[in-house]
Amino acid sequence: MSFLVSRFIPKVLSCLLCLLALTVMLQPAAALAQEMPDGEVGCSCHSAETEAWQQSPHALAAQHDSSLPLATCEDCHGSYVRGHPEEGVMSLSASVDKCQTCHTSTFEQWDVSVHAQAGVQCTGCHLSHSQTLRLSDETLCQSCHREDVNDSFHLTHQVSDVACISCHPAPSANSDEEIPAPNHDFVGISGDKCIECHSESIGQERIDIKLSVGEMSPVELVTLANRVPDLTTKLRNAEVVERSMAATSVMALGLGTGMGGVLGVIFVIAIGLVIQRRAKS
Repeated sequence: MSFLVSRFIPKVLSCLLCLLALTVMLQPAAALAQEMPDGEVGCSCHSAETEAWQQSPHALAAQHDSSLPLATCEDCHGSYVRGHPEEGVMSLSASVDKCQTCHTSTFEQWDVSVHAQAGVQCTGCHLSHSQTLRLSDETLCQSCHREDVNDSFHLTHQVSDVACISCHPAPSANSDEEIPAPNHDFVGISGDKCIECHSESIGQERIDIKLSVGEMSPVELVTLANRVPDLTTKLRNAEVVERSMAATSVMALGLGTGMGGVLGVIFVIAIGLVIQRRAKS
């Protein structure tokens, strides 16, 4: 028995040491195996992110237009870091620096928008890999603009189930694009948007308006256009007054109800005293 132990145990230990050494040697090869033949890095560890990316405009854009580049992991995350995250992190900045490299026209629209002034970055609304919205349309808008949509104008449209994006984001100027990009200036609303829903109520006025505008000179059109900011300010002031009057009406109703109740109690007590005195007399 001792002969067998002394003869075979060293061989078993030698085999185990060889396997351990082979495993250590193959680790760099396994990392290299993640690299595609064309130099791109396969994200085999990030299956959920890869699946979202495969259905995104970043992956599909080149299928519609061969002149558009295919946005890969390294385009946004930087060069592949072998052994990450232990050997280094491949992070994605929340700023627009990466986005503006490819989305130049969208960046120019965003850069002069209220979203840029408020510090709202691309990833504040869009998911990084799928490029879809983080929340549903209405929930996403109202997460920041809850007070803005409480005026009578917006509430009227909400009751009719008109979504924010039905009016605010205009389509791109080139409507023939395979993948039309939205205009990221969400403030402006085209008059055509109103006509799409209110054409019947406008009726003949719509025709008259188009004729009158067509007959105007450029100077007259510029003069009328310059009045828009002033009229917008007056409209907003009127909405503020309306909300104030609505709040005052509620307060007045409550105060009137309270005073009426008090006077009613006093009246009942007075009648009771009069009846009591007459009964005694």
